[in-house]
Amino acid sequence: MISQRTAQNHVEHIPTKLAADPGPPQRPFRRSPHVNPDGEKDLYNSRQPADDVANYLEPWSKVLEKAGYPPEQATEAALQVLPDILRYNRTKPPFYPNGRRPIEDIYSYRWAWLTYGNAPPTGLKPHADLLTDFPCLGPPNP
Repeated sequence: MISQRTAQNHVEHIPTKLAADPGPPQRPFRRSPHVNPDGEKDLYNSRQPADDVANYLEPWSKVLEKAGYPPEQATEAALQVLPDILRYNRTKPPFYPNGRRPIEDIYSYRWAWLTYGNAPPTGLKPHADLLTDFPCLGPPNP
């Protein structure tokens, strides 16, 4: 069961069977035209993460080189996100890139990664009103 808070501050419960994507695995970069051009998105989404290094290490490294990374660092940076799965190690603190918390500005983290640190933070602030009890969601931002 997934719960979400509506604009009217009501909690809606969605069965996970309906909320889950029945298609390919959910992939953090699945909608990123910066790394995968729109014409490649469907092919990328149809492939398995286990094949990501073989399929995408070279093209993603080239994208990162164009963004300012030296070649060796571009390859290392691409390997930080390939295979494209959300990693979580219980022995480490749960901060990006080790999992994600609702209060993290992942968009800024990804732009920093994509631009070799040259994109300034967005200035977006996380919710400061998350609830301690499930479903943990505060009122929507205006």
